[in-house]
Amino acid sequence: MNTQTRNEIASWLFDRVGQGKREEVGSMDFDTFNDGQEEFRVTIMKDEDDKYQVWMMDYAIPDFTIEQNTTEELIQTAIDLWYETL
Repeated sequence: MNTQTRNEIASWLFDRVGQGKREEVGSMDFDTFNDGQEEFRVTIMKDEDDKYQVWMMDYAIPDFTIEQNTTEELIQTAIDLWYETL
């Protein structure tokens, strides 16, 4: 994944967390990001603990969790760590 795509995903997730403050538990949103070689269907869901589960692909188990106070830079790091495990 190139840096631009990673930053676009992180920015989108950061924005979704901000919007999630006013959403119900269980609400979900997704978007598709393409870096020219790979496509990533990123899904985010607000859970009952006011945390956000993130799926970077279509798997049953979330790839990582974001909290309300997570910075965009930490989201970028989480994406990098996830990508290294592929």
